[in-house]
Formats: sequence, structure tokens, C-alpha cells
Amino acid sequence: MAFLRAAVDRFCREVADLAPAVRLRRLAELRAMLDEVTDAALMVAMADARGEGWGLRKIGTSAGILGDANAGSSLE
Repeated sequence: MAFLRAAVDRFCREVADLAPAVRLRRLAELRAMLDEVTDAALMVAMADARGEGWGLRKIGTSAGILGDANAGSSLE
């Protein structure tokens, strides 16, 4: 994770001197690309977890979709 964070930090520093319109566009492109890649990986991981018999609550909690299962969720 540290490697990825460093790469994203480096990218952000590299675009810091660009004109605001260009910088905003580059950052939006970065965010969209990260969302696309991580969403696809999350879907595969969730399907694999379901295939291993995980319940939806455990999958949601592990994926960060649900809060802590002990926090009084309305799904109790």
C-alpha cells in the first residue's frame, strides 16, 4: 500500500504546478481510473468471498461498505 500511496502522492506533486483547469482534469481522471480499477477488484473479491460461504454482512463489513457490525447497524 505504501508504494501505491507514494505513486499517487508523486502524481499529485507533479500536477501541482499545472493550471487549475488542467490539474483538476488530471485529478478527476486519476480518481475515475482508481474507482474503475478498485470497483472491479472489489466485485471479484466479493464474489469469491460469497463463493467461500461468507455472509453479506461479513462481506460488506470487510469491504468497508458497512460499518462495524457491533455498532448497532439497522441490519441486525
